[in-house]
Amino acid sequence: VMQNAGKTSEDPIRRQIGEKSSPNVYYIIVDTYAREDQLKKWIGIDNSDFYAALKSRKFTTLSEATSNHDYTDLSIPTTLSMRYLVTDKKREITSFKDALRIMQGDNSAYDMFRRLGYKIIVSGSRLCNEDVDRCITKSFGMSRDLRMLFWMTPLPVAVSYLSSELYGRLSREGVVPIHEMATEFVKIKASPRFTIVHTMEVHDSIYSPDCRFRSDLAQRDIQRMNFDDRVLRDKESYADSLRCTNEAILLLIDQILKEDPDPLIAITADHGTFFSDRLAEHYGSSDRIDPAERLSVLSAWKMPSSCKGLLYDSMSNVNHFRAIRACLTGQEPEYLEDISYWSKSYDDTAHRKNFDPKLLVPIEW
Repeated sequence: VMQNAGKTSEDPIRRQIGEKSSPNVYYIIVDTYAREDQLKKWIGIDNSDFYAALKSRKFTTLSEATSNHDYTDLSIPTTLSMRYLVTDKKREITSFKDALRIMQGDNSAYDMFRRLGYKIIVSGSRLCNEDVDRCITKSFGMSRDLRMLFWMTPLPVAVSYLSSELYGRLSREGVVPIHEMATEFVKIKASPRFTIVHTMEVHDSIYSPDCRFRSDLAQRDIQRMNFDDRVLRDKESYADSLRCTNEAILLLIDQILKEDPDPLIAITADHGTFFSDRLAEHYGSSDRIDPAERLSVLSAWKMPSSCKGLLYDSMSNVNHFRAIRACLTGQEPEYLEDISYWSKSYDDTAHRKNFDPKLLVPIEW
């Protein structure tokens, strides 16, 4: 049963001064990381070793976890706003520009941390902005505007054939990969701090079986293959990147715990995978789309001992920072009803331009 459901994050935050030191908070979004049951169903991956490794590090994994939207531009803003921004009945935002403004700091989660005296550290191309205390980034000398222009042209594909090494460098321009994040975290001494990371390694399937950068990334995208071959190859690449990212996540967790004995850590995803969408597109029928695949996500938490009771198996992303707020303040959690919205068209281009409520189908799990 949800407690005080329906209240917004505008409620006053009252902390018990001097009760205890504030824990550092790490919120890591691994884009397109599907839940364990969906990995088995659609890709044939047994991810139990990773879950066991998390459990050995005192993490709790939520077996029925879902995101509230099936793509990044609505999922992350909804999570950070701690409320539903677009539903099948209404919308508070109408463009990607609105969504980006929220992801870059105009949101209830950041407001909460600032009011609690936290420094805000971010990593991820859509999260970095001038208003945070630090943006973890890597640069090879290309400006952000030039980088965005470059990726809107056919040049990346051409570069991938001319020099896979150069392509690899350009594709990682501005972004610190998850396996290098531990080194960056060691440099950060501010406390208390809220660190949020959005990483694309799984989404982009960037790793080869030996966990090196897959230099033929763009080449594969334009190779002419039959449908089954393309889907199977995509699954193999996804599986390789998932396994390599798992290793990097565990190393990152170990580094955090070495420096920080009692943090709050959440490892989650903004949405699941889309292999059923490809079947639907191939066969010309949306009946083949599985909303559960799109919306079921990894959700693993290490909470301070006093806060473990705040989690529940079916908690969706909109309630993540409501649970964190309750942990940090000692207040009762004010959870919203967990609802996911499936975009019923597998061609979401028009929908993503204006976040059309007519194309959203609510799913109450």
